[in-house]
Amino acid sequence: MIAIEVQPPSGIEPATVEEGRPVAVRVPNWIGDAVLALPAVTALVERFRGHGVLLVARPHIAPLFVGLDGVDEVVRIVGRGPGRFAQARRLLGAHRPGLGVALVHSVGAAAELAAGGVSKVWGYGGFWRRLAADVRLPCRWMRGRHRWEAYALLAAAVTGRPVAERYPLAVGSGDVAHADRLFQD
Repeated sequence: MIAIEVQPPSGIEPATVEEGRPVAVRVPNWIGDAVLALPAVTALVERFRGHGVLLVARPHIAPLFVGLDGVDEVVRIVGRGPGRFAQARRLLGAHRPGLGVALVHSVGAAAELAAGGVSKVWGYGGFWRRLAADVRLPCRWMRGRHRWEAYALLAAAVTGRPVAERYPLAVGSGDVAHADRLFQD
C-alpha cells in the first residue's frame, strides 16, 4: 500500500499556540466530508495534543469524533443563525482556545470559532471570510484537489508537517461485538 501525504505549503509559517490554551477544530457538517476530514483532524490532534483539542461539530456528526484518540472534547453546536454564535461563545468561551482551524469552507464556520473567543482562526480565504479568519489560505489551492487533500493541506499549513491519508475511527468496547453480531446476521 502506498502512503499518500500532503506536504505543507512553502512560505507559510506554522501556527503556534500559547501554553495552556487549547485548539478548536470546526469539522464539516456532512458525514462524507467529516470522514474525509479525519486525516486532517488526526494530524492536528497529534501536533497539538499537549494543548488540548476541542472539535466543534453539528450534533449528527459529533459521534464520529467522540472517543477519537487525543480529542479532549467534542463541542456540539446546535441551531442556525445568530443563536449558534451565542452558543459558540458560551461553549468555547469557557475554554479560551488559542487557535482555531475551520476545515469547513464557510463564513459561518470561521465566525463560530471567532464568536467562541478563539485568538487566531485559520481557514481557506474568500472575500467574506476575512471578517472571521485571521490566516486565510487562497481558495485556488483547493481547486483540482480531492476533498481530503484540501483539508489535509490546511492542516499541513497549520502544523508545518506532512499529513498522511489515514482514517482512524474511535472504537468503543461494545462496538466490535455489535459489528460481529451484524456480520453474523
